[in-house]
Amino acid sequence: MKTNQKDYGFNVEFLKRFLNILRILFPGFCSITFALFLALLFLSFLEEYVIYHVGLIPSRFYKVLGEKNLDDFKSVAFISVGIVIA
Repeated sequence: MKTNQKDYGFNVEFLKRFLNILRILFPGFCSITFALFLALLFLSFLEEYVIYHVGLIPSRFYKVLGEKNLDDFKSVAFISVGIVIA
């Protein structure tokens, strides 16, 4: 006995529909939607880069403070302020 159950998987029909949606969203490489997508992608990568480096700042301060090195402390403080302001 066969039931009327649909298969909701990734198949050729899904790929065709997905490509049709992409053609509607991004009609060409020179379209404004494609440019906005690339800008958003670039900014998200830049944000992750900055967040990663801001996360490294506390460990650098712990190292410098543990060594009691004033010159390195000044350079780490200067770099960290520059990263946070940028």
